[in-house]
Formats: sequence, structure tokens, C-alpha cells
Amino acid sequence: MSWIDKRPVPDVILDEPPLTEVICQVRFPTVLRLQHDPALIAKIQDRLRGIYPNVEAGAVFQIGIPSELQQAPQIAVARTTWQVTDPNRKWAVAIASDFVALSTSDYDHWDDFARRLEPVIAAVFEEAVIGSVSRIGLRYTNMISAASGQSWSNLIEPALLCWLADPGEGRQVDSALQEVRLTTPACRVGFRHGILPPSDGIASKYLIDTDCYTDEAADAIPSALLSLIATFNDTANRFFFNAVTPEGLDTFKPRSKGG
Repeated sequence: MSWIDKRPVPDVILDEPPLTEVICQVRFPTVLRLQHDPALIAKIQDRLRGIYPNVEAGAVFQIGIPSELQQAPQIAVARTTWQVTDPNRKWAVAIASDFVALSTSDYDHWDDFARRLEPVIAAVFEEAVIGSVSRIGLRYTNMISAASGQSWSNLIEPALLCWLADPGEGRQVDSALQEVRLTTPACRVGFRHGILPPSDGIASKYLIDTDCYTDEAADAIPSALLSLIATFNDTANRFFFNAVTPEGLDTFKPRSKGG
């Protein structure tokens, strides 16, 4: 049995989660009005204002690489992106000419995230008259810390650690990262995990970064896309909850949704 299927996925809320960010991005064929038409963005903002009252524009720059060595690189504004955020700026919607994304550092449970995601997708798709999508992705980034004297083997599934769990007497692993890309019944997955090097006096952390996605085109129907993204969430949960040991899960203070 694969380590990914070793334990059932609990339906819990983590009171002290190691999650640093969740982001869902939906890409679609370019709609230039989303870049150049503030009136269109205003319509979208009006639909989202009750949750995301703050709005700001940002410029994305692109460096052009010259064909001749003696030519200087040319810096040009590639496009404008718009960001609307909640009052605490913990939830953000990014809108560009070819994608919409919802991200947060304040994730509680998938039900809450999905409830916030659906009106975002609906507002952009309906106001910009988007008929199809080209890529859908859902990414969870976790940073796990070990308490003083606690080994990674207490927190992380041994199948992931391999020899890192016990490098040998007198040895210490400062960093070790692995990236795996695989296809699952629900989606493709980019899975990055491993020990990040210490920096600025902060001890090493263990990264669990799960990016679930598909590049298959689909109709821009919000309810259908939400159902598909929910299966991505199920896949990401399976990776995370089987990557940590039961002891590791306890450190995140899990509780039932109704508790």
C-alpha cells in the first residue's frame, strides 16, 4: 500500500495549522478588457464589495531578452492586475487578463474556502463573458516546525524521510528537497516536500507543498468547476494527512468541524 493511502483522511479543523497559503487559480483565454477597462473591473468589484471592499491595481513587468549581446534588455509593462481584499487583507482575489485567483493565509476548512470561491469565479466569468477555462489549479503550502528535541521522524511519514530520519551519528541534514509530479484519478499533482535550510535564526522547517491541477479545457460553469476543484482538495488532503504522522497531526490541534 502506498503511503498516500495509509490512513483515512479526517474531516477536521486544525486550530494551529502549519498552512502558510492556499491559492486557487483558474486560467482562461485572454480577455483584454480585464486589463484595460476599469469599468469592467468596477462591475466585478461591486459584486464582491460586501466581502472584499479594498481594491488596488498593480503592474506586472516583463524583461525582454535582446537578440544581440550589445543590446540592453528592454523593460516593459506586460499587463495590469487587479487585487481586491477583505478588510483584514487575509483574503485576496487577483484578476488579470487571463486568470482569476483566490488566496488566503487564514484557511479554516474547505467548505469556507469553496463558499468564498464560487462568487468570485461567477462574478468574473459573467461580467467578462468568459466561456471556457484552460487551466485550474489548487495549491496548499505547509511549513512544519519541530519542537526542541523533537525529530522529524515523529512528525513526518517515514516513507518520505527515508535516510533523512537518521543520517547517522555526528551528521545533521540542513536541507533536502524532493519534487515529484504524478497523475491521479482526479488531477495531476506537483508534490514538493523536504527540509528547508534555516535562515535568519529560524530553525529548519519541513515543507509540504501540494499543487493539484489540470490543463484540460473546460466550460466556464462555476458550479461544475467548484465540484472539480473539490476533488482537487480531496487529493491534496490525502497527501497532507498521510504525509504527517498521527503524532504530528496532534501538534496542529485537530478538532471536529462541529466541535
